[in-house]
Amino acid sequence: MKRKIAAILAADAPGYAGLLAGDRIGTLSELQTARRLFDEAVQAHDGRIFNTSGASVLAEFSSAVEAVRCALAVQGKLQALNNAAAASDARPARRLGFRIGLTIGDIVEHEGDLLGDGVNVAARLATLVGDGGICVSRSVYEQVRNKIDAGVVDLGRRSLKNLPEPVHALELRLGATGKMPVVAEPARTNLPALAFAGLAAVALLVAVVVNQVGGRNLAASDRDKNAALGPAGQAVVSPQPQQPVRLPNAASSALEFDKTKNSARCGEILELVQTGRATAEDRAALTRACQ
Repeated sequence: MKRKIAAILAADAPGYAGLLAGDRIGTLSELQTARRLFDEAVQAHDGRIFNTSGASVLAEFSSAVEAVRCALAVQGKLQALNNAAAASDARPARRLGFRIGLTIGDIVEHEGDLLGDGVNVAARLATLVGDGGICVSRSVYEQVRNKIDAGVVDLGRRSLKNLPEPVHALELRLGATGKMPVVAEPARTNLPALAFAGLAAVALLVAVVVNQVGGRNLAASDRDKNAALGPAGQAVVSPQPQQPVRLPNAASSALEFDKTKNSARCGEILELVQTGRATAEDRAALTRACQ
C-alpha cells in the first residue's frame, strides 16, 4: 500500500433514492449527464476519479487549487443544465443536485482505491451544504484563497460524524468576484488549561471565604480584647469569683470571739472581710479557726 498526501473531492446527491423511486428513467438520465460532467472536469484539472457508488463521486488531485476549480466548474455547469431544464418543463420537478466536500489529507492507496482520513473528512464536509454547495476545510482554503474568485461563508469549527476532532469548514459560493478574504482561525478550547483555570477559580473563592470568616473572627477577638482594656488601654483583670464566707450571725458578739484561742487575729480578719480587703487565705482562716 502506498501512503501519500492529496486533495480529495467527495460529491454526492442528497435525495437521490427518492428521486429514483419517483422517476427512475429521468433520474438515471440526469445522473449519467452529471457523471459525464464530473469525468470531463476532473480530467481537465489533472485529477483522477478513484471511486463511484450510486450518486457519489470520489476524486483525487495533486493540487488543492485544481480540485477547487474542478468543483466550481462542475457546480456551474450542473446549475446551468438544471435551470435550462426547469425553464423548458411545463411542470418543473426537483432536479438531481450535488454537494461537494474538499480537503487535503493523508490517504492510503490500495489497488487503485484510496482510503484514510482525507476521504472521510471530504465526505463529511459535503454534508454541511445543500444541493449545488461546495464546502472546503481550512487547509484547502489557505491554499486557494489568493488564487480563486468565489464567495465564502465561514461555518466555523464543526464536529463531524465519526471524526475525533472538529474541522474548520468554509462554504464557497459561485458568482462572487474578487479574491476570497482572510478568515481568522477560531479559538481552540484547551481542556487542560480550562480545567486548571476552573480549579484556580475555586481555590480563589475558597480563599476569599476563609479570609472573610477569619476577618470576622479576628474582629470579634479584637472587640473582646478592647472590652478587656481600661480607659488607658491597660488590661483589666476580671475579678475571680469569691468563695462564700460564712460570717458570724447576728447573735455573735465580741465576747464569743474572745473565747477562741486566736480572738485578736479573728477580729482582725473579720475587719478585713467586712472592708473587702481580705485575701483568700484570710477567708480560709476565718472559716476554719474563728467560727
